[in-house]
Amino acid sequence: MIQTKTTKRWTLHDELIFIRRLVRPYNNEGKYKSEMPCLCDEYKLDKRQTVTGYIASLHLRKKWDFEMTDRKYERLITLAKQVLREVEF
Repeated sequence: MIQTKTTKRWTLHDELIFIRRLVRPYNNEGKYKSEMPCLCDEYKLDKRQTVTGYIASLHLRKKWDFEMTDRKYERLITLAKQVLREVEF
């Protein structure tokens, strides 16, 4: 399961963590310390294809739990492209 049901709304920060988690584990150093595994490894998905698909479909997404601006959109695309470059090396 990627995210359990909570009353918390999905934020830009959550989306940025999600993008990173596609190809690498995420260490949560907050109040509830835990390591979340790489999603592509956990679900046996091709990393390059998954990130490429994320980038290609991002503009189609209509419902955001936060106000989406051009600047935030570019930030998500930039991070996803950085993650894609990591995968290609």
